[in-house]
Amino acid sequence: MQQQPLKLIARPRLMNQVLQFLDESPVTVLLGTRQTGKTTLAEMAAEIG
Repeated sequence: MQQQPLKLIARPRLMNQVLQFLDESPVTVLLGTRQTGKTTLAEMAAEIG
């Protein structure tokens, strides 16, 4: 059985905020409940930045 490709919801406004915060301070905290995409968002920001 083949694994389905991962489908991500684009969140450009949130990503822009994260990148702006990272520009201001290299230490930035992503807070949220379980399974909300914090790690995915951080990995995407790391790829961009």
